[in-house]
Amino acid sequence: MREIVTKNATKHGVETHEIEAVFRSGLALPLGIQITPVANEQRLGIVGPSLNGKLLQIAFALRGRRVRVISARPAHKKERMQYEEILRKIT
Repeated sequence: MREIVTKNATKHGVETHEIEAVFRSGLALPLGIQITPVANEQRLGIVGPSLNGKLLQIAFALRGRRVRVISARPAHKKERMQYEEILRKIT
């Protein structure tokens, strides 16, 4: 199957299958609801590992039963540290 080149792949080096893996992993943690910039739809964030172990930050919106990814990028150092700290507390 041919992978569709997305802005996330071009700008951040994150492929669609990696994003899907984060949602399916069961290891993603919520970041919360986006407050700024103001958007016409509620935007949410999660951070979690892809299949290759890369920790990703994903911003997305729910549209009915579908997920629309707004942005996906490698997690920043602070986000990685927070993710690891939360995991230590809950495991």
